[in-house]
Amino acid sequence: MEPFANLATVYDLLYQEKPYLKEASAIRDYLCSRGSPRGRILSFGCGTGRYEEQLCRLGYHVTGVDRSQPMLDVALKRRDQLGRELQSNLVFECHDLLQYPTAQQFDAVLVLFHVVNYLDGVTQLRSALSHLCKLVRPGGVCIFDSWDKDGVESDPPKEKVRSAQLAGFTVERRAIPIVNTEQQRVLIDFEVTETDSHQKLTRSFQEQHCMNYFSHDQIVEALRSAGFVNQELFSDLCFSPVLGDPFSLTWAAQVPAL
Repeated sequence: MEPFANLATVYDLLYQEKPYLKEASAIRDYLCSRGSPRGRILSFGCGTGRYEEQLCRLGYHVTGVDRSQPMLDVALKRRDQLGRELQSNLVFECHDLLQYPTAQQFDAVLVLFHVVNYLDGVTQLRSALSHLCKLVRPGGVCIFDSWDKDGVESDPPKEKVRSAQLAGFTVERRAIPIVNTEQQRVLIDFEVTETDSHQKLTRSFQEQHCMNYFSHDQIVEALRSAGFVNQELFSDLCFSPVLGDPFSLTWAAQVPAL
């Protein structure tokens, strides 16, 4: 089954505490520092569109792209509730990153929620970054986050439970990771249960996600090979300095100006 096919209906509830506005504002501040206080953003792995809505409110024209139609259905339903001006500046499309048309370029391309870790190894990472470089205008930037090899292997992911409630409805997601250091891969089995106000089970399902993590050198080489310059590395989406070996890193790289 396609990842997120079942999670789409409960995804926003599980991540209701995520600071979308704070992180979107940090992205805006970073783009302003790189000469794009306004403009066009292409965002891969947009999911239910929470980042994209906030970036649109901050003045950007945003195209959100995801390969999961169930996630996009949630995003489109939310967009339909926005004002006419916001709706006109917020577009959602169903595409795979590697097959997205290169007929137009954007001021910034975002690849968040560790979308790059769903790529099938280093070879596909190189192909993806090369494709992304074609989608960024000269002088524009690409921002993405990725699981880091040192961080993953020094402190491997452990079983984790995330739960949330709304009007008596409870959803619980258990994540069970299996790390394969030889292949730089983590298989995550998600077990999700939903219960009503009487603690009666109303739905349960499982999904498996295959995550491939990369080393610092592998990403640097892939960015250079793709044609990116001025690479920067941060510990999070608020663009904080890197300290120690964080599990996830945020990368920013620029396409050379003409």
